[in-house]
Amino acid sequence: LLVEEAPLPESSLAFVMSFADRGFTADEPKLGLDPDKVKRWLDDTALAMELMNTVSVPIDELPKEGLQGEISSNPDAVVEAVILRTLLAESGSEIRFPANVVQEGRAASAVLHRDGGLELLRRFVLFEISGERGIRQSWSHTIELILSEAPDSWRDELREFDPLVVALTIPIRASRNARHEAVRAIWSWFVETRIFMPRDRPGGRLLNEVAVVGRLLHDGPPEGFIDELVTALSSPENTARANAIALLVELGEENL
Repeated sequence: LLVEEAPLPESSLAFVMSFADRGFTADEPKLGLDPDKVKRWLDDTALAMELMNTVSVPIDELPKEGLQGEISSNPDAVVEAVILRTLLAESGSEIRFPANVVQEGRAASAVLHRDGGLELLRRFVLFEISGERGIRQSWSHTIELILSEAPDSWRDELREFDPLVVALTIPIRASRNARHEAVRAIWSWFVETRIFMPRDRPGGRLLNEVAVVGRLLHDGPPEGFIDELVTALSSPENTARANAIALLVELGEENL
């Protein structure tokens, strides 16, 4: 993407999909099918796998209902074609996506572009137990990708379940005030939870919270924020000191 000097996508989901869909632009082998329909089938397949919390399925269990008739009279040939174009990967008797983030991106795309996507999240991804709300851990990456393009109404609802991920995924094109509010929400969350930035999470992370704050404050920090970080350098809490140092380094001398 960078070698071709193409503009960077505006969202993390668009960035992932720009790589996930590169197989559709290959000259050979000829796909001979409607690429939009194949993309929808791949997205729906990824969504089914995310809901099953799996990264691979046996070839004979790969859902082919969406291929029969609407896309091709020979679904097995479609599967072979997408494998040859590296849109899916074959490993012995199992099929998987080329990378976990590709599966997560396609599942995110399916949720965003299908009817009832938000209701699906309510039923299978969001939870409330004994008054505590949260988001299914196995969906942490997928939710981050969804929120990078989700409408405000979705963001408002998911904020009730995970305010941090909503703050971290605010679009860079958002207003300065909105970005400043998000940064303060991020900082407050880490102060309250006493967790080091960036978080070390199971399955790795898509978002580095320190880098996110740097991007959101590309045009300068909110009033008093630097003073707050400097004050935290004297905190008796080691996570507050470490996080303040990380953010001050990220923001650079020009903001001190």
